Amino acid sequence: MRLAEAARGVGERWAQGWRSELQGQGRAAAGGWPGTLGEARARVMAFFAEELDGEEQLTPDELGWATKAAYASARRDWLARAEPGD
Repeated sequence: MRLAEAARGVGERWAQGWRSELQGQGRAAAGGWPGTLGEARARVMAFFAEELDGEEQLTPDELGWATKAAYASARRDWLARAEPGD
């Protein structure tokens, strides 16, 4: 799997999860993206730990790049689908 595709997928699933959680609470998925870079890093690390299953790990540069790419993907997806605020 290509790093860019994987990072994009991590971000999109993250944004979808936030929307689902808020909607389950009866809240609108509106406003700015609620995620953080720290959360993005944790999600990327968890994804690749499972995906690579003990094989070659990401380098620090790859992890940094994938973290930023996942965050940007999640933010972009969130803002594209955000509900109008009150």
